[in-house]
Amino acid sequence: MMPARGTGTSGRSLVTLEFSNEVPPRNFEELIPARLSENRLVVDPLAFPGLDRRVVAIAEQAEYWAARINRTAGSPSAVLAYCSAAALAERIVAALGGSNATLILFDPEYPDSQAPQSLFQDLVRSIGDTGATERIPDLTDLPAGESLRQAGAFLAGLIERIAPDLDRAIAEELTTGQRAWLSFVLSTAFTPAGASRTDHVFLSDSGSWQVGRGPEVHHVGGSPTDLFRSPAVAAELSEILGIGVTCR
Repeated sequence: MMPARGTGTSGRSLVTLEFSNEVPPRNFEELIPARLSENRLVVDPLAFPGLDRRVVAIAEQAEYWAARINRTAGSPSAVLAYCSAAALAERIVAALGGSNATLILFDPEYPDSQAPQSLFQDLVRSIGDTGATERIPDLTDLPAGESLRQAGAFLAGLIERIAPDLDRAIAEELTTGQRAWLSFVLSTAFTPAGASRTDHVFLSDSGSWQVGRGPEVHHVGGSPTDLFRSPAVAAELSEILGIGVTCR
């Protein structure tokens, strides 16, 4: 276990980025020390207003969330995120201006050009039409906004084929969450890492981090969900946050 870094977190809030509709779920609830839980602000990246209807530049998303954090939580002591929320977390810390928030990432991912199409295929399969993946549009070379439009129309069409009597507006409403997911990935595709200095990275067996980029890397192992229920990680996080090991 590494020594406490003296981040000066006493009395200051934490911000965690968590996808509320992820299956299986991952969140920081079991890892955050009890003394800090009441001052935690949870940001769901998919809750950005209108994200299901347009692809929003990651910088615009970061400015929105940073303004909300400043209004409701002040200057946070730390920002924690996982998976594809990494780039957004980096930009939120940068948008907070003079904040000295500690940036902590779990299994960070930075989507590439193939990620939107791969997610689109997963979303189609999640609706239950197993044959539909053979005829889905190819989003790879389309502008981001057009990708979202075509994907949204296709997903709503799948719902209508499953339930022919369903009104189109209801079919579109039922695919709001899927469109928000795809919109977020489209906004983060091609977004490089490094908008803010990452202080700590926790990695499962599925995670990776480019050597030489500065942060303290904690190779925990196990599955991605194991990271979020590990007593060892909870203890390590308490040390990083500067309050020592604490019982919940």
